[in-house]
Amino acid sequence: MKKTISILMGSLVLMASCKETAKKNQDEEAIPAQKISKNEAHDRNTLCKINGEPWSYTEASGIIVTDKKKSARILKLTFTKQVNPGKESVALSFDEATKELLEASVQMKQPGKDGKRIHAIYLYNERTTNSNPKSKGTGQVTIGNGVASGTAQLQNLRIQYESSLLDDQEDAEITVTDLSFSNIAFSDVKKEMEAIYKNSK
Repeated sequence: MKKTISILMGSLVLMASCKETAKKNQDEEAIPAQKISKNEAHDRNTLCKINGEPWSYTEASGIIVTDKKKSARILKLTFTKQVNPGKESVALSFDEATKELLEASVQMKQPGKDGKRIHAIYLYNERTTNSNPKSKGTGQVTIGNGVASGTAQLQNLRIQYESSLLDDQEDAEITVTDLSFSNIAFSDVKKEMEAIYKNSK
């Protein structure tokens, strides 16, 4: 009986020692890993400057769709940034054939007069350039092996709604510079449907 108790006590001591050693090793490894991950993510995910301030994203997605009105295939890329509260985004549309920028939208949380942040939407497209001739947009993309890389510039985009609610009227217009992205994965709806149809035969 004494021998059994001694074995049990020895096992408990050994288990406690192993658990404490594992926890110590885990804590020591976790601290530098968190710091490296945070810094690398910030540098890697900087997309552009908006009115001179760096803007980074936390998620990127892409898809190629067919625009029947334009009889063209369009690559749509969306870069999203989680903020508190809500989120911000930069979306770009490119013509797959010409590789030129067609449209863009920027959605941001801007300071409002009441101390809260308002959801500000800035657009670049054919309609907005007619109403705001100062607005300009340029950009090019390269596409290959399911990923896209490119650059773009957007100038003098006007807020679409609630301009009177802005705390600073300078926020009613934005300019996006140094926009650059690389190896953003996208899906191709047409090719995926064709593959499904082919495999179903």
